[in-house]
Amino acid sequence: MRKTTIAIMDDDIWCLKSLGSWLGGRPHLCTLLWQTSSSDEALQRCLNGRNAQQPQALLLDMSFDIASAPEICRQIRSETDSISILGMSSGMCESYIEVLAQAGAQGIIAKRHLAKRLPSALSLLAVGKSIDPARFKNTTEAHADLAGTTTIQQKPLSVREAQVLHLYSRHNTTQQIANQLGVSLSTVYTFAHRAMEKLQVDTITAAIYRFQEDNKHKYI
Repeated sequence: MRKTTIAIMDDDIWCLKSLGSWLGGRPHLCTLLWQTSSSDEALQRCLNGRNAQQPQALLLDMSFDIASAPEICRQIRSETDSISILGMSSGMCESYIEVLAQAGAQGIIAKRHLAKRLPSALSLLAVGKSIDPARFKNTTEAHADLAGTTTIQQKPLSVREAQVLHLYSRHNTTQQIANQLGVSLSTVYTFAHRAMEKLQVDTITAAIYRFQEDNKHKYI
């Protein structure tokens, strides 16, 4: 049976080395091609490197800032369907599911469950399948979605709605946002909820990611 080739990207050096060591000690499970804490290096190896550097599965840490990990996933998926992408999180996975699925990943697993779930997940990832078909697409379907040119029409955000998402993206708390805008906490929540509805997403994390994607070259 052919072993799955994998790569790891994690900005936590200790976690990166620990996971790399754990996988390296299980040659029957997979072949670890490379590991990095650099998003630029990961993209270079996945998209512009030699075939020998391109893994069948990329394990992608979600502890970067809110937009970085999904954006890396989206860039890879829009270019190729030959690399499966599995998100990893030290915290709650639920908040990342929607945004990661939209970015073309094949699933997400909490780091504390990797030892138990990764062996069976790798057999699916090796052939481009989702480990959670109810919420994530396979690589072929996800690539087709992101490689297309269809644009979804959405209502424009108000100035206040955009300001709230911008401040959240800068890691401000709801109380800090309320103080900066001179409004109540409930008003901040109202602006955030309206923004989620207009952006057609179900979580604030997904709204922030969509907002950042749409405003890469703008300043509020």
